[in-house]
Amino acid sequence: MIPSSSDNTYEIDFMKEIQKGPQIIQIENIYSKVVVSYVAYDSVIAIIGNKLLFQCKRNDLTQHFYLIPSINSNIEIYTAENSNISIYNKFPSIIFYQLSVNIYLEKFCKVNFLKAQWLLNRTIFTINQFYPAEYTFYCNIVPIRLIQLEKADSIFKIGTDSINFYGAITISSSITIVPLQNKFNHLEFNIVQAKSRGIIFNANGYDLEISFLNIISGNIDFLKSNLKIGRVSFYDGTFLKGNSLEVSDVSIYSGVYEINVPFIQMNNSVSINRFSVKYNTEEIAYNRWKIIRSGQQPVFDLLKLIFLDTKVIIPLDWYFDNETLITQINFQRINKQILDKLYVTEKDTYFADAYITDLSSIDEVFNKITETDNKFEIFILDEYEEPINIKNMSSVRTHLAIISQSRKNKVNIIDQGSFKSLDFKNLTLINTRNEIDSISIELTDCYLPVGVLIDCNRIRTSTSIIETKEIITKEFTVLFGHPFVLNETGFFSSDSVIYSQNQNRVVYTIITFGDAKIETTNFPMFVSTGKTTSLSSDLQINKIHFIDYANLDLKYFPLVARFNTRNINISKNTKFDENSVIEFVTNTTFYPNRNNEIKIKRVSFMMSGTIMNQNHYLRPHILNISSTITNINETIPPSMKSDILSISPTCYFMLDKVSEVEFIDIHYTITQAGYLIVKNFISKNFIHTTKNDNLRSEVNSKSDKTKNNSNKDTININISKVEYIENAKKAKCPGGLHVRFYNDDIEDQFFYDGDWDDFNIDFICFDSFEVNESCLSYEFLSHHWDFNGSTRTFDMSISKKNSQTCISLVHRDYEESHEEKKEKNKTPLIVGLSIAALILVIAVILLAIAMVKISRRRLNSFTYSDTLTESLI
Repeated sequence: MIPSSSDNTYEIDFMKEIQKGPQIIQIENIYSKVVVSYVAYDSVIAIIGNKLLFQCKRNDLTQHFYLIPSINSNIEIYTAENSNISIYNKFPSIIFYQLSVNIYLEKFCKVNFLKAQWLLNRTIFTINQFYPAEYTFYCNIVPIRLIQLEKADSIFKIGTDSINFYGAITISSSITIVPLQNKFNHLEFNIVQAKSRGIIFNANGYDLEISFLNIISGNIDFLKSNLKIGRVSFYDGTFLKGNSLEVSDVSIYSGVYEINVPFIQMNNSVSINRFSVKYNTEEIAYNRWKIIRSGQQPVFDLLKLIFLDTKVIIPLDWYFDNETLITQINFQRINKQILDKLYVTEKDTYFADAYITDLSSIDEVFNKITETDNKFEIFILDEYEEPINIKNMSSVRTHLAIISQSRKNKVNIIDQGSFKSLDFKNLTLINTRNEIDSISIELTDCYLPVGVLIDCNRIRTSTSIIETKEIITKEFTVLFGHPFVLNETGFFSSDSVIYSQNQNRVVYTIITFGDAKIETTNFPMFVSTGKTTSLSSDLQINKIHFIDYANLDLKYFPLVARFNTRNINISKNTKFDENSVIEFVTNTTFYPNRNNEIKIKRVSFMMSGTIMNQNHYLRPHILNISSTITNINETIPPSMKSDILSISPTCYFMLDKVSEVEFIDIHYTITQAGYLIVKNFISKNFIHTTKNDNLRSEVNSKSDKTKNNSNKDTININISKVEYIENAKKAKCPGGLHVRFYNDDIEDQFFYDGDWDDFNIDFICFDSFEVNESCLSYEFLSHHWDFNGSTRTFDMSISKKNSQTCISLVHRDYEESHEEKKEKNKTPLIVGLSIAALILVIAVILLAIAMVKISRRRLNSFTYSDTLTESLI
């Protein structure tokens, strides 16, 4: 069913647009939805860069059009009856991982995912299946979310040796797996949801791996398949069937039952690592649970959520009667009572779930503690003069909390082992001889005198007095705006981190230093108040990270600064280093409080980050864009000067002006390509003249068979090729530009199927492109042979598209590369022939000289002999 139109919907009739011939339709930001209807016959839906290709083959005639969506637009595609749809990609843009593409299948359709590489852990297409459908997969990663309604059976034909469905598969009917080759060995699903009774998942006996199986209602039968599942959730009246089951986590949420059968019914063994049950009422829960027992006693306490921390292997024996299928399960029983609390007091008291001891007998209790991963809590209820020694606890419990009624209680951790976590509240640590070794330590209202030894990865402190200078840590977190000082005499680890958290919202600061210990004193220097974090320091800070407003009064600007803030104020006396890097994670106003240019190594726009103000005075050597913005026309774009403009695969961004650029670095993978719009681009040392206004006015272009169309959203294209130069150290001449394409992923798989003749994707488009066109060049830097040197499959082109000029990637013309190869092959032949001809000429000259000399000798000999004869007579 095709939805009714509205003002914010852009409607496209597939068959009508196909008949108009090749064209490109660009969707403006005012449209929140694009509807493509009546996709019929043998059709193609393909992602080509930042464009969506629609192609139709009918009566041996293939026609197509392109759609360039807005990142704000959701796309809905409706097929016609009995359609045969093929889906693939060629360098998909990041935009398609941000928006929603919904495909609605009408009466029996075939959907073919052709051989292509898709980004793992990301879905693009949501397929809504109302009727039976057949899917064929020739790709290892399937980027779909499938919603199957009742009676809409699905057939999955697998044309690869393994396959991974990352998106959620919601089943309300049945799925049948049909391998198309004998080498098929692995079938993996991320999320499978069962929402109906009598669901059949027929994998023809192949093993299945599922990250999360959610049986919401009804039941699902995997027949003869062996199942390996990360997590399973059951609800009332649901159950799971199969051959065998290996599962990490089973959760049962239950109340009133519709049927009285086991949750898990397997033909063979079941292995469960953790089992949790939650019931609403005691009586109903107990009645249901009688089906699954261990001997004469129920294994679980059904009135609360429970966990088995040790791995449990459950063999199942099956037997049947006329009415009920009963499962007998044998669990490994835990007979020893586990207590996780200890109360230290001299008074008579009683706690049912804890150990109780006075201080003199505390060592005896430590010998009784059960070894588990549970957290152990020690409560000190009285005030003691003598130290409280906690000995060798890490051998039985690696998570320990000590809570004291008085800060005067002195605690000494005597342990040769290491903890995973330590939590101290309202006490004094006196570990001056014994070093505390833990992954993390949390201090609340504690006192650490001089000499306390601590070695850990993370420390969190709140309202504590810390005088020791013997803390070795990677992270130091200050909670609730508690004052903290960076001591000038300290030697800081390059991995050290400092956070600050405000009570109302998280305001944290990460600071990384030099090479040894964190030292603290008890006067305020680092302060977090309200929504503003302020930092003063005379140290050279290596790394810093701020959230929310920040005021920096620093003698030296950090080497790496990441700002996830709305406002940054920098002291005018702060010295910037040319090796500094600034990363903007969100929209930020940056006030350096100076009027001179600030030269640094790199500025990066990350996630959704940019600079909101133009008077930032930053002049980076490299401007790196990996940011994705949701509305490319409404974000205030910054102006920058930079030697190198670099874009990442996650880039979807707009810049107002970039100047003094000599190199453009384009990083991409086969599964993801970025897209950047620059309003005004000026290359380094470009001289503005009337004759050579810019590349757009002088481009030597040729038409690419694109048909002119009067539609206001239709784009016309002209293409000009660019010189390929390897290892260029700078542009060929002033005003020139060298573009470097980096294919960074060594695991990229390129599938060349010969269908690349019309391939053209845009990476950067310019409204104004001021470059000396005679000095344009490019090269590919890649692990992949398809992108390097004379064997490369692709070329860079300059595409003129209406009012914009774009740097594009196009398929390399075979004849041209063949001719280039022939020319290269001719060179040695010409050189060889030239040398041979030279040798022949020299030989002829030498022969001629020799003949002349021989002739003269004969003449002299004849004259001499004649004279001699005369004299004798």
